[in-house]
Amino acid sequence: MTIWMNFLGPGFTLIVPSDWLIQATPEIQVIFLAPETNQMLQTNLMITLRPVEPSVTVVDIAAFLKETQQTDYAEFVLTREQPINAGTIAGIERMFQWVDRAENMRVGQCQGIFVHQEVLFTLTITYALEEKERIQPIFDEIVDSLRLVE
Repeated sequence: MTIWMNFLGPGFTLIVPSDWLIQATPEIQVIFLAPETNQMLQTNLMITLRPVEPSVTVVDIAAFLKETQQTDYAEFVLTREQPINAGTIAGIERMFQWVDRAENMRVGQCQGIFVHQEVLFTLTITYALEEKERIQPIFDEIVDSLRLVE
């Protein structure tokens, strides 16, 4: 059973598993690290915020990110893309997988992409693909709890 904790970040709130370690860097507002397993890749959730021009939409950002992902990630496969909401803010959820050739492993990622008040909010959870069944409900719960605040 997952025990959740509230997290208040700059311009957003959400819940995360209480046993995930919290880190931050100047480029990344927050990184949540899942407890280590015997996987070569530690599951993590990264949240970034970036200013965007007033004319930029979530559809624009999603298209740009998809092009970059298709170019940068070996054997990129888009497995799901659909509209999602953070409260009343519309966004796009994207699930995809790719191959990390250096580690010879399949990697899964889920992204929540939102644009609100000229700020791009991106949530990206990264995991070893064999962890997908365990991680997907956690990501869904986090995204469902996300609220963008003023």
